Order: sequence, then C-alpha cells, then structure tokens
Amino acid sequence: MCVLVLEPATLFEIYHFEDTVVQSEGRLPNAAWQYGEDADLRLVRPSTALGPNTTTDGKQYVFEFASEDSKDGFWQDICEFYEAGATYSFSVSLGLGQFISYNSIVALEFRTTDNVPIAVRSLLGVSLPEEAFVERSVTHQVPMDASYVDEGIRVGLRFSGTGFSPAIDDVHVCMTAEPT
Repeated sequence: MCVLVLEPATLFEIYHFEDTVVQSEGRLPNAAWQYGEDADLRLVRPSTALGPNTTTDGKQYVFEFASEDSKDGFWQDICEFYEAGATYSFSVSLGLGQFISYNSIVALEFRTTDNVPIAVRSLLGVSLPEEAFVERSVTHQVPMDASYVDEGIRVGLRFSGTGFSPAIDDVHVCMTAEPT
C-alpha cells in the first residue's frame, strides 16, 4: 500500500481486479483498465498455478500472457490531476508462480494522457519471490514547470521480454506529499 505522509491521507479510487469475478481464468474487462488489442491480459484465480497460491487483495489477480506483444501494457486514468510540486506513489503487489519460467520485465509507470511515461520503475520477473507477493512502487514528484500539470493522472504497467508477466494484484495510487 502507499506510504502516506499526509493527514488525512489522500488515496485515490482505483478499479481493482475483483470487480469482475472469473471461475478460473478470463479476459480482463476493458472497462476502467484500458489496454490495446494486442494485450492478452487475464484475470486468474490462485488455484490455476500460474501465480502464488494466495492473493493479497481478494480472490484473483491479473496476468499478461504474452509480454512481447503487449506494447503499451495496460493503464487506468485516475479522476485526479497532476499538481505542480505534488508527489504521487503508484504501488502494486507482484508475485511469481512456482512452475513458470519468467523472462519478462514489468514497468510501473506514471504516464501522460497520451501514454508517454513520465516516471518508470522496471523490474525483472526473476527478481521477485516465488509463491508470495511483494509490493513494489514508483514515486513521482511533478516538476513546477511540467507540461502535464493539470492533466489527468494516468498509471500503467508495461511489459517487455517474453512470456508471462508476474501476477499483479493490490493496486494503489496516492498523493504522498502536497504541492510545495
């Protein structure tokens, strides 16, 4: 979860992976989370052995089945705007299945509304634990003269490499420091 330094904390609403329930596996609905037609994103229940046996938030998580084809990955527009001088955090829980060879990289990104990355943290799939979730985040302080000030906040996950992405669950976006 976000490390919050504001009182009261500012945690933004975000569409989670529990809003559409699947029996074992199913496509991620292109609703609040958006993705290109080349993406092969699927909601997965832990019993499928594609990821950890448990989830951090609810009963399912999401996978990209073909990292090499996903180009822009998937993203969500938050109903808030970038403020000059503010600091934001985007965090997700990532985990690996026990019987899958991971050759992919996942990047957590703050983006402009044109899908241009403005803050990125890339992680090798093999650097994550098997059969457990670990939280990873990217933090971004908006420069005072940024061209995207007053633009909507967009967060996304982009994939590269080949094969399955790590399991993705428990997404949070928050403001961790007010504008200075």
